[in-house]
Amino acid sequence: MQAMHPLHSAPLLAVLVTALSGTSHLAAQESAPPDEASVLFSSSGIQDFHLTVAPADWQTLKDNYLANDYYEADFRWGDYSLARIGIRSRGSASRSGVKPSLKLDFNKYGAGTLFGLKSLVVKNLTQDVPMVREYLSMALSAHLGFFTPRETFVRLFVNGEYQGLFLAIEPLDKIFLTRAFGSGNGDLFSIEWTFPYRFEYLGPDPAAYSPSPFKPETNEKQPNLAPIIEIAELAQNLPAEEFATAISQRVNLDQILGHLALDAYVANKDGFAGGIGMNNVYLHRPAETAETPQPLITALPWDKDSAFNWYDMPIHFDFSSNVLLRRFMEDPVIASRFLHWVEAVATASGGEDGWLAYTFENTAALIREAAESDPNKPFSNGEFDHALEETRAFIRQRQIHVRAQLEEWRPTPAPPEQTVARIKP
Repeated sequence: MQAMHPLHSAPLLAVLVTALSGTSHLAAQESAPPDEASVLFSSSGIQDFHLTVAPADWQTLKDNYLANDYYEADFRWGDYSLARIGIRSRGSASRSGVKPSLKLDFNKYGAGTLFGLKSLVVKNLTQDVPMVREYLSMALSAHLGFFTPRETFVRLFVNGEYQGLFLAIEPLDKIFLTRAFGSGNGDLFSIEWTFPYRFEYLGPDPAAYSPSPFKPETNEKQPNLAPIIEIAELAQNLPAEEFATAISQRVNLDQILGHLALDAYVANKDGFAGGIGMNNVYLHRPAETAETPQPLITALPWDKDSAFNWYDMPIHFDFSSNVLLRRFMEDPVIASRFLHWVEAVATASGGEDGWLAYTFENTAALIREAAESDPNKPFSNGEFDHALEETRAFIRQRQIHVRAQLEEWRPTPAPPEQTVARIKP
């Protein structure tokens, strides 16, 4: 097992974020209370997951990889084991009958939890040719201080046979929300592409918004869609002079702009902005309380394996087609604020010898042996090596192109105190 240097230095980022935004509106992941599952994600090496499955069930799962049928399995990680967990194929375009991504449901048949986690996503990395894009994107998100689902690389064995290199990911669920925000209450929605939705107002009927494009991940029987519908209506109809004040009373604007800036920097075309419409977006609104009668909606990072492959992508890529993002950019103060966030991400990432480059080199060294010996990856070792070199070049070139775009796009900035006054709720 190869050692890997720690990836996070949130205290430095807290200073940066505060300097750029007046107040961070974020809480660094390292400040969250200790939890049982940290033992799973704190290792600097690759984890070994062992599943024991009836051979016929494993073959059926692979043959029917487009289905969500569960099968019983026994799970082992080191000296820790759980009998009778549920496993199923998962994913959308990444589904595979050769190297299936899996959902591990630890309590499907009453086995319990894994260090307090009810489930884990085990991602096959078949669309991530260098096998580091997803991990680097989420590591950068955590480095910036955003609450981010934790990830760890996994060698997966089924019935003793090596299946390849995977990425185990903490799911966005009530357990994550409790760890991040102190409570699992409130509404969590995911947007996974079913049609090209770009935050258009579809009328007042909640049925037009759910279960698609907004799929409730909590409160499934009674999701509160009213705040989402209200934002869509405001974005479509509110006069320009009223927009910034109104939207900042409904969304955590700095947090969402930071999320957009992260996607812009890593060239993720499969999130809020993208040619096909919104995808892989999670929005969370805490439950209303007496102290917080109108909680703000935040974005949560998820599924960024399409990043790191367009080094000169415009930082405003496809914003104009999204109703909400277009309104953001039409307001000069919010637009300036977004550029401040892009600069924050660029500064945190660093250049050729910066944090992101250092993290990439350590990650590439960590996974190389497991990736090269992966018998089920849908690309050759030569293609894997070439993709790693392209990622290395992206990291070097992206900093240059983003800095050039910042100089081109930057409007005359409002004084920091004026900016905060405009967009703080």
